Amino acid sequence: LIDLEDGSVLQSDRIDGEDLYAMVDGLTEVVRRDLDVDPSDDLAVTQQTSSSLEAYQAYLSGVDALNGLNFGEAAKAFEAAVKVDPSFGKAYYKLAISRWWEGSIENFKGDRHMGTPSDALKQILDGNAKAPRKDRLLAEAFLQLVESRPAEARPLFEKVVKLYPDEKEAHYGLGEARFHSGLTRDEQMA
Repeated sequence: LIDLEDGSVLQSDRIDGEDLYAMVDGLTEVVRRDLDVDPSDDLAVTQQTSSSLEAYQAYLSGVDALNGLNFGEAAKAFEAAVKVDPSFGKAYYKLAISRWWEGSIENFKGDRHMGTPSDALKQILDGNAKAPRKDRLLAEAFLQLVESRPAEARPLFEKVVKLYPDEKEAHYGLGEARFHSGLTRDEQMA
């Protein structure tokens, strides 16, 4: 731990091991203990991602495709990730986002896409997939949005933004909820 004002080292710890996730979890626990941070509502790194390299590689491929706005390709990659690891919550969340955007585009073409965003989000909310509190809250808010209930989504996104002000997807979702809820500009800015 480093003092940001003068750069001095306040404390230093070392974790050894062969399992990267377990080492990160161990180091995280040491830092939380030293900073007196309550870990009660967060999952260990090993519980936030997949222990399957194949599932994680598919997830990363999906993230790349999603960032490149290739929503169908992204959805296929995330589907592959959850097929290998059905408890991979982050992959279900990104699958929902990919399906939502893919569906928005496909609806304009008159085509149908496989699966729904709601199906993927419900895997997280029903407890079938591992997800930290932030991801569960985002899934709950996005479920309202993808099921065309933006007025119900708005307070949920506001809660996520308040708890996690650096979470860009929460800000994006809040903007979508405000835009689609039919509020006036003054009400949206409130």
